[in-house]
Amino acid sequence: MPSPSPLVSCAVLVYALQCTLQLCSAQLAEHITPNRIWPEDAPIDSDSLATSTEFVCDRVPSRRPSVIQRGLEYPVPNLARDPPGGSGSLANILQGLRHEQVGNIFSQTQVRCGQSPSEELSDCEQAWVDYIISLAVPYGIPLALSVLLFLLWFTCCFVACCRCCRQMLCCKEKKEPTKTSRVYVIIGVVLWSGASAFQVALCSSMIEASQTLHDSVNWSLCVAHHFAAEVLHGSTWFLGTEPALRRFNSVGIALDADSVASKTLRRVMANTEEFAKKHDLLLRRLRHMSNNLEAVGLGQRLFDHRCVFCNLAMGADATASLPPGYPAAGLLHALESEIVASSSQAAATIRHIAASHLTKQNLTNLAQSMKYANISFSLFNEAVVKEAVANLWVKNRPHIDTVESIRHLLFVSVSVLAGLGAIIGWAAFLRTRFKYAKMGEDPLARPPSGRLHLVSWCCAFLHTVLALTLGSSLFILTIPVAETCVFVRGELLTFEGLERYASVFGVYLTDEDTNEARAATEAVRLAQTCLSQNRTGDMLLAIGLGGTKLDFQSELAESFYQLDDRLAEPPLGVQSGDHLQRLVDAAQDFGGTFLLDPLEPDNATGSYGKLDLGSNVEGLLLNSGLTPDDQIAPDSVTSIRGLNTYAELIAGPGQYRFISGTSGGGFVISPTRPSESELESLPTHVRNALRYAQNKERLLAADALQCNTMSDDGQVHVRACGVDEFHNHMVAEAVLLKETMAATSEMANAVQANTISRGAAQSMAQALAAFVGLVVQYKVWRRLKDNKTLLDELDRYEKKLQQHMRQLMQMDAAPQEQLGLSVGTLYFETGGSHCLLYSTITTRSFFKAQVALVRLSAPTNALKFRVHRKVDHE
Repeated sequence: MPSPSPLVSCAVLVYALQCTLQLCSAQLAEHITPNRIWPEDAPIDSDSLATSTEFVCDRVPSRRPSVIQRGLEYPVPNLARDPPGGSGSLANILQGLRHEQVGNIFSQTQVRCGQSPSEELSDCEQAWVDYIISLAVPYGIPLALSVLLFLLWFTCCFVACCRCCRQMLCCKEKKEPTKTSRVYVIIGVVLWSGASAFQVALCSSMIEASQTLHDSVNWSLCVAHHFAAEVLHGSTWFLGTEPALRRFNSVGIALDADSVASKTLRRVMANTEEFAKKHDLLLRRLRHMSNNLEAVGLGQRLFDHRCVFCNLAMGADATASLPPGYPAAGLLHALESEIVASSSQAAATIRHIAASHLTKQNLTNLAQSMKYANISFSLFNEAVVKEAVANLWVKNRPHIDTVESIRHLLFVSVSVLAGLGAIIGWAAFLRTRFKYAKMGEDPLARPPSGRLHLVSWCCAFLHTVLALTLGSSLFILTIPVAETCVFVRGELLTFEGLERYASVFGVYLTDEDTNEARAATEAVRLAQTCLSQNRTGDMLLAIGLGGTKLDFQSELAESFYQLDDRLAEPPLGVQSGDHLQRLVDAAQDFGGTFLLDPLEPDNATGSYGKLDLGSNVEGLLLNSGLTPDDQIAPDSVTSIRGLNTYAELIAGPGQYRFISGTSGGGFVISPTRPSESELESLPTHVRNALRYAQNKERLLAADALQCNTMSDDGQVHVRACGVDEFHNHMVAEAVLLKETMAATSEMANAVQANTISRGAAQSMAQALAAFVGLVVQYKVWRRLKDNKTLLDELDRYEKKLQQHMRQLMQMDAAPQEQLGLSVGTLYFETGGSHCLLYSTITTRSFFKAQVALVRLSAPTNALKFRVHRKVDHE
């Protein structure tokens, strides 16, 4: 996909440059009134930006920019080798001449504007006035000529229309018609032929050049929209400055000491303090027990004997193997691994990270750093990203489109006028030639009219003015565009340049120790990190949040994931209880079990190494223990021969016995006997067996083991001990570890249950509140409903009563003989039961009784009476 030349790409930057370098300052913008000619500014929110990007990029489908390959450095042109427009181009030549005339005046203008306070733009305005004056002479002369030519056109038109003006000396018309000489005609036709052919030939070239520039502007707008959308609102490779700011704000609010999150964190830290102590004590006891066993454990031999419990607890090594069913890593390590992967460890890790980074002074420092980062990032986003990208390219896209459309229309109009003027001009010449030929030599014939030549003259005038204006305008535009490109690439977007010209973007650097000064410094670092040629891209480091300051987040997230995954399991792991019980059983059964398993001679441990034993007894003597009697090995199948059996195997039954044994006869083996002189007289196999036997007694008698104890505060007391005491110590340590683990599990359950119960209590409280609200609302509804019903019934009975009263009054007023007295029966029913009152009454009495019944039933509404009158028929 071809890319536009630097000159074409920078052409659209003119408007952006003016606003970027404070030509369109906030103070001037306040005095701008809406203009109906210009459309409204384009919004830069995510949806509007996406719509605008699609609209702009659809205009250049053949040159639509491809997706940028992330991870590759964008090539920055070397302006010393490839200046804007190319070496030897008109833009390069003009820029070189201008640099020789006025120097680097563009950079000086930016420095002067940057030094002006934001509320006073007089020096900045004067700097731009000086810059424009430097462009006016000599590069503005063609534009001035186009203005003069336009005025001359109006003057000539006025003179041509005014007969009096044509009598003046400068424009005096001739007294009589004159015939143009043939030489003048030939010269005019030749000049017109060349000019018309040249301008017609340039028509297609001008339209093609204008269309190319138009496509390049659209392509640049498309790239700017893509860049603005990715930088502002994010992409697959970048979070986006707007989402980043929202996250900074949310994090800053959460880190506030008075926020709900901070208060909740402090409350949780206080509630889980005891759990943290218990869990930490459990881990320290595990580590302490491991240290005790490592002192006499794997790969070591004390008096040629191997610690069985050490292997069971710490795992097998190259010199020993574990029985089937035991974890290869050892019971203690398996237990530790189970605890490390448990929800209790996850909760402890979360609490530790929170205590290390989110409480007290650490929280204050982090909140302060986040505050500075928020301010600096916001300043960078507003001053650089929005102002230099979104507000200038995207927000003013309708304005750029309008200007570009007008420019393109004018270019097309110039080309159309050129072709139309040439056609009309040739038609005028041909018509004139035809008329003169038709006139012949008739002296009375009138000369042909010059209207077509006038029309061609007007088209040529308009074409000349438009072409000269457009050409001179673009000619002047070439200089600031080229200087803009050189300034941006060569000076601004450098590590030093971004700091030097920071004030141009409204970021003022001072030596004051204030929040604003620090934020401004970090904003400049952000720009240097992202925009300079030697950029690093580490934005967090630029705003003081780099290094390891935020590394705890990944560990914290992993701990939360682990807590969520293990929350339904026991607090210390599924198999931790089984491993611990097996560890306690192993300590009780094999805590004092040491097997004869020689490796290398070692004077420090009193080991002889591998000695030659009789082939018939070697397999029986090796892996023998220190207890008097035989015992079952950890595999529950083989047996460990004791001291009594070992003594019988040395030279036969009755020859030797151990001082620590319980049976046998003959020579007594002790730590000091037999002596070397006594051993020299014995056969080699017997002598070597006795040396190992003597080491057994030495191990039983010596305090060669470690029985270190640890208090609850973590202090370790070193103490040496013997085999029996080591056995008891391992049992005690295992039991103590079991108790600590039980306490930790209880506290972990309490912490989790507290959370669950708190949620349950809150739910119950919500239910109770809802129930109270339900009762209250129901009572109010029933009261209002009952009152309304009673009022309706009272109104109804009142109307009925008034009706009966009117009838009664009418009957009282009429004579009794006119009432038609008759005998009737009065009865009423209530609740489905009929109570008949037989009475011979008059009609007037009947109505009185009915009224009484109505009055009786109306106020209480307890009984519904229906009064009937039965007229006796005789």
